[in-house]
Amino acid sequence: MLKTFLRIGATAAVVISASASAVVGQSVDPQAVLADKNFVAPTNDIAEMVLAPRYLNVTLVNVSPDKKWFFHEIGDGPVTMDRFSKDFDELGGVFIDYAANRHRNLTIRSSIGVNVISASDGSVTEVAVPSGARISNTTWSPDGGHLAFYVHTDDETHIYVANPNNGSSQRIT
Repeated sequence: MLKTFLRIGATAAVVISASASAVVGQSVDPQAVLADKNFVAPTNDIAEMVLAPRYLNVTLVNVSPDKKWFFHEIGDGPVTMDRFSKDFDELGGVFIDYAANRHRNLTIRSSIGVNVISASDGSVTEVAVPSGARISNTTWSPDGGHLAFYVHTDDETHIYVANPNNGSSQRIT
């Protein structure tokens, strides 16, 4: 056993000394490496993944209570300046969209639509939303038979209920 250990130790010493001499024997100038500012472009697959708009991602996490459907709120990217820079009134530290009589977050953090995705076959049904309106706070009914969501226009907010089977919706407030 001692002979085996000595053999392994001698081999390791040879490998270490060989690699040390390779490092010492390099003819690369470290300053030249730092001065070389060439950009190496990633492959197309990697570039597409990195540059893909995140708001287009679909995650199947909003499952209905009956496990038949998922919903996905459709975003349109980062908040635009016309919505972000609206006049909001501050009342006790809470910012209010006075024109629409709602909290600032309902004006700023909203989506442009909602899709229902079937858990059995993956088919997608677009839920009807009034033209030009934004939506938020989509949720399932306790039995999974309907979706409820807020519909926001420039001057008001209403609650809508939608049928996941055909995407039809109706205002209830």
